[in-house]
Amino acid sequence: MLLAILQTPAAASHGDTLAPVVLALANEPRAFGQAWNLAGFGTITQREFVTRIFREAGHKLKFFVAGKTLLRLMGLFNPIMRELVEMHYLQTTPVILDDTALRGLLGPVHKTTYDEGIRQTLAAAKKALRTGGEISESSAG
Repeated sequence: MLLAILQTPAAASHGDTLAPVVLALANEPRAFGQAWNLAGFGTITQREFVTRIFREAGHKLKFFVAGKTLLRLMGLFNPIMRELVEMHYLQTTPVILDDTALRGLLGPVHKTTYDEGIRQTLAAAKKALRTGGEISESSAG
């Protein structure tokens, strides 16, 4: 189940992108005491992201969209759904980060594409299922 507004643009970073940046910032004295943003590979909607995941996994995707009214009704029985209504504005306002300052400090930053991140994540999940849940650092992507 995905609880999200499907058409709001957003950006995300894969572990292959995030981990080296965090390490570089930790080793850069000029980075201390400041907040840093890492923009994703580009903007993408939740609908497109989930569609790509299902396509890569070889499964057909079915959507069921619950608007605020249905979430309110579901909230009568489930406190998480009730909270979703209250926090709805966070899902409808695009969150797009600007990493200009970060790139100015560290230089070019490799960003894993959404499709490559999906392939790596699904491969790691399949391996974990085969090996009883163990994910090594090299297979986690």
